[in-house]
Amino acid sequence: MTATSTVYTPIMEALLALLQERCGTLFKTYSRRMVMWEQLAQMQTPLIRQPALFLFDGVITGDSGAIRYDRTALSVPSKREMQKTIVIYAQLPERPNANGIDATTPGGDVFYPLIEAIESALEPGVEPQGALTLGGRVFHCWIEGVSYMFTGDIDPEGQGMAIVPVRIMLP
Repeated sequence: MTATSTVYTPIMEALLALLQERCGTLFKTYSRRMVMWEQLAQMQTPLIRQPALFLFDGVITGDSGAIRYDRTALSVPSKREMQKTIVIYAQLPERPNANGIDATTPGGDVFYPLIEAIESALEPGVEPQGALTLGGRVFHCWIEGVSYMFTGDIDPEGQGMAIVPVRIMLP
């Protein structure tokens, strides 16, 4: 039997639910269970419908996957900040009436609308004090850090990936 976090798991589930709600059908797969790039090509059947969005707890780059604790004074509680990653998988479109990928569509044209949807989804909107609180579970959730894009232009099958860094400040 595995234990479930009473603090972190509900936060990650709330963030994924918010992304699903605000991005809608733009992504065909939403999951917290990460599938690595190498596994996509090894799958016998397309279990992962793309574009796919994964909310990843672990380390990809830099501080992703980390929980940072800062204490400014002995009498002040620690400030906790989770650093997570949104991973996007998408493929370049196939050529109409032929085999292989479309050689005219730049990979950025596939990924930029997906990244913009995530940026828009993580805007605070009408929440108090301009913070995205994930239903009151956190002080604020926002995009911060370096985003990377590995477009399908460099893959023979047209498979691409982008990552978007997310920070979450906990009470």
